[in-house]
Amino acid sequence: MTDIHLSEQQAQQYAEHPSGHHNSLDDHLQTCVHCQDLVASYRALFQAVAALPPPALSFDLSAQVAGQLPVAPRRIPWAAMLAGLLVLGFVAVALGFFWPYLGRVLAGVGTTIPLTLLVGAALVVFGHGLGSIMAHRRQLLALASF
Repeated sequence: MTDIHLSEQQAQQYAEHPSGHHNSLDDHLQTCVHCQDLVASYRALFQAVAALPPPALSFDLSAQVAGQLPVAPRRIPWAAMLAGLLVLGFVAVALGFFWPYLGRVLAGVGTTIPLTLLVGAALVVFGHGLGSIMAHRRQLLALASF
């Protein structure tokens, strides 16, 4: 037997999970009465605490905590929408400026490919904007549920 005993933390961990420890602790516990008593007292304590009924509070603690939380602003992220509109405006001005040149370049291609690209780009931008708005609403709902 060694002079070194289990620490309080080791005894608590062993009392909760006896199978998750090293063999050296098992060997020590087989020979040390002091550590056996310590682990047994923690097991008894854990069992007694587990048997207790949950505390019944005479007041609504959630209302008190919710009253101290900051109020979430209910607004749309205008900065992101403004940036999107600026990009869309820039693209519209660029298309307006380069439209005569694009007409010549795309004359041999036909209208199917440019129209498909334009509709695809519009759907991507629309989907991204809709996703941003939905994510913002989810965040507001999550904050409001507290």
